[in-house]
Amino acid sequence: MKKILFLLLVCGLQVSAKLPALNAFVKLPQLDIQKELNHDIDNNKSRPLRYAVAAKIDNVFIKDNTSQGGQWNKLADGSWVWRLKISTEKALSLDVSLDDYFLPPTAKLKIYDWTGNLAKGPFTDKNNNSYRQLWPGSIIGHEVTLELTVSDHYKKYVSFALNRVFRGFRAIWQEVDVISKRGQLPFWNNIDNPYLSNSGACNVVILIKRRVQSSHARGN
Repeated sequence: MKKILFLLLVCGLQVSAKLPALNAFVKLPQLDIQKELNHDIDNNKSRPLRYAVAAKIDNVFIKDNTSQGGQWNKLADGSWVWRLKISTEKALSLDVSLDDYFLPPTAKLKIYDWTGNLAKGPFTDKNNNSYRQLWPGSIIGHEVTLELTVSDHYKKYVSFALNRVFRGFRAIWQEVDVISKRGQLPFWNNIDNPYLSNSGACNVVILIKRRVQSSHARGN
C-alpha cells in the first residue's frame, strides 16, 4: 500500500512539472486593514457592514481567440491551459469578478488558494448565464491562482474579462450568520483553514475603490 501511494504522489508531481513556471500575475496594492476598519467606525451604524474593498483591473481578458494578461501554455495532448496569479499583501480574502463570461464545451475554470489547494470550481459551460458574469465567491488568503483548460478546437470561443478583485479586510467567515449558513452556501470552501473561528454578526456590502494595471505575460 505504501508503494502504491508513493507512485501516485510521484505521478502527480510529474504532471505539475510539465507546466512552465507561471510568470503572469496581478499584484494589487497592499491593503491597509486598520484604515478600512476605522472608516467603518466613523460611518453610520445603520449601514451594512463592509468586509472588502474592490480594485478595478485593466487589460486582463480573453476574447475571440485573443488575450491580454495571463499565460497560455499548450499541453502534450494538444489542449491549452491559461493561468494567472493574483495577490494583495495583508488581504484576508480575495474574490474575483468576471464579466463577458462564456465557456465553451471542454473548458474548465478552477481557482486555487494561496496554499495551492483547489478552492472554487471547476466551472464549465454549465455555468454560463444570460448576464455573462461569474462571481465565484470569496477565498480565504492573500493570493489566488486562476487556471483555465480548454481543447484546441474550442479555445477560440472562450471569453471573460477580469474587471475587479475584492480584497477582504474583515474576517467575515468568523461571523455567526455566515457560520450558520456554511453548510448551505459555498461561501468558504476550506473549512479547515486555521483562520476560522466564531464571533460577532453582521450584514455585508462591498465598496469599489481603485484601478490598477496588470503585470503579465502576453497570451496567445
